[in-house]
Parts: sequence; structure tokens; C-alpha cells
Amino acid sequence: RDKKGAAQVLNNMGVVYKEIGLTDKALEHYEKAEATLARLGLRHSQATLLNNIGNTYASKGEFGKVEEYFKRSLEIRKTIQDRDGIAQSLNNLGLMCSDLGRLDEAYQYHSQSLAIAREIGDRSGIALALLNIAEVEQYRGDCEEAISHYGEALVIFNEIGDKQTNINCHNGLAHLYADIGEPAKSLGNASEALRHSLSIGSKVQEANSRLSMARARL
Repeated sequence: RDKKGAAQVLNNMGVVYKEIGLTDKALEHYEKAEATLARLGLRHSQATLLNNIGNTYASKGEFGKVEEYFKRSLEIRKTIQDRDGIAQSLNNLGLMCSDLGRLDEAYQYHSQSLAIAREIGDRSGIALALLNIAEVEQYRGDCEEAISHYGEALVIFNEIGDKQTNINCHNGLAHLYADIGEPAKSLGNASEALRHSLSIGSKVQEANSRLSMARARL
């Protein structure tokens, strides 16, 4: 019997249930798939699935479970020395802590993720960690540091052509400059965010960018 194939079927069913909003059914299938992967010793796939389970609990607002599954994923990735996966898990934990207002923990997780991304030469990972660090610094009121890290992230996102995350940087800067009373810089960044949003046809990002522009003009 193909147990790996059975785990994949369970995972796929979980994806379908999640997409149609039946998160409890999705979790039921994900957890059966995870148990099968654990029995088979497929640690890389197990870590990925644990991360997905954590994200599913996040959609339910059950952050205790989110942290549990993200940390389980991280431990497996450390055991198998999956450096890229470790950086991803640290990033996920950082985002979770940021959402919960645990900003010092968030900063530490993102800083660790950044260090690993730099070690393995992952340009996208470096830029993403810098963006996340900048957002934490912005929440903490460390405006100069946030501006610096947003700027570093933007350079890389422009180099690698990641317009989607480039937009997030510009919108973050637009809000930050609005907060510190620099409307011209706020509007400039909001305009850049809107330009990129229109170029990729993202209605969500376009709406976010127009909100940034409106705030800049207040």
C-alpha cells in the first residue's frame, strides 16, 4: 500500500476543505496526513505540513495552536538542517508574534531569519526579513531604523523584480512618513505603490495604495 500517496491524498483533501472554508475538516485531514508522514520518516514534508496546519489555525484565530505547530515545524527543520526552511519558520513565528503585539520576540525571530538568509545567499529571503524587521520597528516607533530597513529591502526587491512585496514596502513607508509629518515623502511612496499595483493588476494592492494616498493627503 502506498502510504506516501495516501498522505498526499489526505493533504490535498485538506487543501480543498480549507479553500471552501471548512477549516475543521481541513485540519482533520492535514493532521492524519502529518501523522502518516511522521511514521514514514518523511521529515521535510512533515515540517512543511506542520507549517500549513499552523497557518490554518491562524485563520481560526487559535494562536496557541499556531505557535505550537510553527515551533514543531522549526524543530524538525533544525534537526534535518534545512536552512531555508528554518528561515521560513522563524519568519512565520515573527509574523505571528507581531500580530499578537509581542514585538521584541518578533524582532528576534526576524533578525534570526535575516542572518540565515544572508548565510545562504537568499536575496528574496533577505529582503523579506528586512521588510518584516522594518514593520516591527515602525510599530515600536523606531522610525529611523524602519526607514533604513525599508530602503534596504526596496533595493533588493527592485533588483529581483518582486513588485508585490515592493508595494508593501512603499505602502509601509507611506504610512510611516504620514505618521512623522512628512506628507510629500508619504505621497511619493503611495504613488509608487499605486503605480506597481496597477502594473500587476492587483485590485487588493491598488485599494491599499489608494488608502495610503488618501492618508498622505490628510
